[in-house]
Amino acid sequence: MFRWTLRQTMDRYGVTRYALQKEADIAMNTVRAMYDGKPTRIDFPVVERVIHALRRLTKQPLTAADVFTWEEGEK
Repeated sequence: MFRWTLRQTMDRYGVTRYALQKEADIAMNTVRAMYDGKPTRIDFPVVERVIHALRRLTKQPLTAADVFTWEEGEK
């Protein structure tokens, strides 16, 4: 199952939800859902925008693993 790691990444680098929302130019509801680990679906173009925004905000070479990971097991 997918496990969202966005909250940990944002907290580690001190990125606020507002800063990410503005930099990625996505809806705040989307940022909140991803941050809380409760999005209803994965939209890969949005994930790409989030990764690029995080890279700009943190100046770090972040990847998709900094947004979500896959873990074996039952939901």
